[in-house]
Amino acid sequence: MDLGDFRRLFGDNIRAWMNWDLLQVSRVAISARVITDRDKLGDLRTVWYENRAGGPGDWRDAESTPLSVGEAVEHREFWTPQRRDRIDAFSSQYLRYTEPVLLTIPAYATPRGALMLDSTHRAAAAYLSKADVRLLVIAIIGPISAEILPDLAHHNIISTETRA
Repeated sequence: MDLGDFRRLFGDNIRAWMNWDLLQVSRVAISARVITDRDKLGDLRTVWYENRAGGPGDWRDAESTPLSVGEAVEHREFWTPQRRDRIDAFSSQYLRYTEPVLLTIPAYATPRGALMLDSTHRAAAAYLSKADVRLLVIAIIGPISAEILPDLAHHNIISTETRA
C-alpha cells in the first residue's frame, strides 16, 4: 500500500486536519499492525483533547492535552450528547456481536505510537464495551510535522521543519 491507496481507502473520511499536498511531496511509507489486546487499544492516541479546565479541548488550543482512547473513555463526562449517543450506539452493537469486533483504523505513526486520524468513536465504544477486538491499524509513516498534521504539535515530538 502507498499513500495513494491510503488516501483512496480513508482520505475523504478522515476528520483530522491533514495537509495532503505537503504529505504527497514527502517521503512516506504505510505500515499495518494488528492489535488484539484491549489495553493496547486503550493506549492508542486520539485527536480528542481535554482543556485545562477539564472540558473538551481542541488542537488549536496549545494548552489542551491529547487523550488516548482509554483516557477519552475515562473523561466521558464532558462528551457532547451527540458523541455520547454515537459511542453508546456502537457499544450496544458491539455487545451483541458473537464474533470479535473488527475495526480498521487510519493513523499516523509517531515515536510514541499510533495517532488515530479517525474511527475514534468506534474505538472508544469497543474499549468501553470491553468487546473482543481485532484492530487493523494502517498508519502513515511520514514527517513528524505540525505543518502536515497540526495534532502532532501536542505530542512534543515534532521539529519545526518538515522533512522531505
